[in-house]
Amino acid sequence: MSAIPPEGLKYICVWRQVLGGWLGWDDGRIQKEIDCWWDYITAPDDQSDFYHDFPIQYVSGWLIPRSLWQRPDIHRIEVAKAIEQAVYNGPCEAHCWPGYDWDAARKRVEAALSKYGASLPTSDDPSGCMDELREA
Repeated sequence: MSAIPPEGLKYICVWRQVLGGWLGWDDGRIQKEIDCWWDYITAPDDQSDFYHDFPIQYVSGWLIPRSLWQRPDIHRIEVAKAIEQAVYNGPCEAHCWPGYDWDAARKRVEAALSKYGASLPTSDDPSGCMDELREA
């Protein structure tokens, strides 16, 4: 297994916080998500554009509940961008810094989703957009 560069560890920490802390995913499911990106996380810097996007951009789709994702009147990229902006709330890279206020970020994300009449996915209304994108 390839070594994880320091930058990759930041991404994994963000994903664990969002997917585990906010959505309640277990470690196995989080690891599957990490595994989907493993080759990019461990690729030499000059061979990948992976780190040009911020960690939240890779998982924001999981924060869109299936009921919202399936609505024909919703532009999915717009919702994902609203989620990402709610997390950034300042410098884009701030969510990678130690001491970042994840509770405040979650509240901002929930407020952004409420504008669409939605909230973070639950077991009753799971996220599903990323699964659908990967199956396409």
